[in-house]
Amino acid sequence: MGEWIVENGRVPDRDLFSFTRAGEPFIYQMWLAEVVLSTLFRLGDLPLVILFNAVLITTAYVLVLHTAYRKVGAYGLRWAAVATAATAAAGLHNWGVRPQAFSFPLFAFTLWLLERNKDQLGETDPTSFSFSRSFWLLPPLFALWANLHGGFMMGLALVSAYVLSSLQISCCRRSRVPFILLIIGVLCANAVLLTPAGTRVMPYILSFVRHPVTQQFNVEWMPPTVRDSGGQFFFGFVIVWLTVLVLGRYRPNVHEILRYLVFGLLALTAVRHTSWFAIVAAPGLAAALTNLAGHFRTVGLGRQRANSRLNLVFIVAVFFIVLLSLPWLRMHLPLPEARRSYVSSETPLEAVGALCRLPDVGRVFHSEAYGSYLIWACPSIPVFLDTRFELYPPEQWYDYIAVGRGRYDWETILARYGITTLFLERIKHQSLIQAVSASQKWECIYTDDRSMIFELRSRL
Repeated sequence: MGEWIVENGRVPDRDLFSFTRAGEPFIYQMWLAEVVLSTLFRLGDLPLVILFNAVLITTAYVLVLHTAYRKVGAYGLRWAAVATAATAAAGLHNWGVRPQAFSFPLFAFTLWLLERNKDQLGETDPTSFSFSRSFWLLPPLFALWANLHGGFMMGLALVSAYVLSSLQISCCRRSRVPFILLIIGVLCANAVLLTPAGTRVMPYILSFVRHPVTQQFNVEWMPPTVRDSGGQFFFGFVIVWLTVLVLGRYRPNVHEILRYLVFGLLALTAVRHTSWFAIVAAPGLAAALTNLAGHFRTVGLGRQRANSRLNLVFIVAVFFIVLLSLPWLRMHLPLPEARRSYVSSETPLEAVGALCRLPDVGRVFHSEAYGSYLIWACPSIPVFLDTRFELYPPEQWYDYIAVGRGRYDWETILARYGITTLFLERIKHQSLIQAVSASQKWECIYTDDRSMIFELRSRL
């Protein structure tokens, strides 16, 4: 999509990539992220894209670390680092190369800015209210964010929670209401409308989240569960966080309590939100760990020097680990083949190449993941569906599932869509592959250890 926008100089408002929904209205809300990633790929191929993604994620957790450090001071730095590491582990499953990566540093920066201004917003001195100029960075930040990724809604939730908790503090202490904060909140809410979609952007995000297809078929928008690693990391983090808060006798302030409630409830509704909860919980976790460790103990000079040397060794070790992890160097390390490559072994590189080389490709049936890859790797082939879950009606997804399971009427459904080519995953479509292999109407024209391509015999 980014390449198309650059070549045509505009953001489309219709579907351009499928044959099932061609020309239907569609909002490409993440257009700017697509342009950035496309430009990086053109300049430095996948290694540069991967490096940029790593920089985004690293920047986010550096901001989390600094936010936690400011809360606990120099004596609690190590515990701020531990809290940040735990937070990163809880969000590990969301670090893939995609537009969502832009939301991590933007969300972390919003929290950093709010915490930086906390004392000035009336929590410490309710009788005097001053306002930092840096707070005016928020409206332009949200204008940028709204063109990069839908995670700006989480940022608005963060700012809204802060406004409400500040108002609660003002009411309880009968102090001046921070009207300037209300103005900033309103400006942020209006700044997200500065996109090609205009006033349609927020209804689009909400409709996407509420869409029955999103809730039924997109695992990222289902509640977290201990049956997968992402849910295990999240619930493990929550257990550790609660335990440390109790043992460390940490009392969250009003701002933190409201954030915990808002993002805790969001995290319980969707896997995608677990990372945001972990980030807002990090400063409190660092403070509780510091209390628990008794960081005010007097430390001898000799021990300080030993710790300084140990820290230096640790920093040097981390530097070399990061250096060796660069995509350009990783390929030459003595690692298993799957670990050296910066392309996932699940990516159907050869199969898509074979499909693109076919002289006359008809309508293709494939999985949603293969559809997304086809849009990028071979845009000349219109897709059946892809990971734009909200674009395709539930009836089409039900048909997709029925065919994928090799149901008795799979050929009838394919004929209704005019499908002449099957691009199948060996593991995901085992039942369908068995049914197709038993049929006299289809012939296998490509196979590897991951994918198979079948063509209608009548087209051969």
